[in-house]
Amino acid sequence: MKSAGKGTTHAWASDTSSIAAVSNVPVQVFEHMHSYQFRAKSKGHALHTRRFALLTSAQFLCTLCHSPSTTNDSSMLILTQEDHDVFKALNNRRPDIKKAIIALAGKEKKGEEDTEKDTDDEN
Repeated sequence: MKSAGKGTTHAWASDTSSIAAVSNVPVQVFEHMHSYQFRAKSKGHALHTRRFALLTSAQFLCTLCHSPSTTNDSSMLILTQEDHDVFKALNNRRPDIKKAIIALAGKEKKGEEDTEKDTDDEN
């Protein structure tokens, strides 16, 4: 979470009332296997270390409605029916979601350029 405006440091936030206030959201990456099951994505080498990613607030779509069931080693998630329905709906709209993320990223960059121009004009 950014503590103030552009150029300030990031700080840990365990929760927030607005996803837009978050700079990056750390997530563990899972891949869909079949039906309600997802497995932890590994980095693809012998150590089988789990893959994590940092999502920008524009890339973050939603949270699960319910806690999923997990295996003992947390390598598999099993979604509830309600969360699986949300996954299916989002998965069916991937092209639209990708376009929206690209559009949001473009707006963010344009906003940064406008801010830089305003700063240059003041000098």
